Amino acid sequence: MKRVWKMGKWGLFFLSIGCLMIIFAADAKSGTYDILSLVTAGFFIVISIVMITKEKRQKLSENQVE
Repeated sequence: MKRVWKMGKWGLFFLSIGCLMIIFAADAKSGTYDILSLVTAGFFIVISIVMITKEKRQKLSENQVE
């Protein structure tokens, strides 16, 4: 059970890092975005969604077994 909880915490951590990177990728003065930061942020968000859904599936399967 601890492994599942750690995976969920890491998923939320990567999600927050991805959101912060999206916020800081924009340049307010010129109105442009840093493409590399946006791609990296998208990668973090996708990985975090995969980790969180994997955790939910494992919890559902554990509840069905019990």
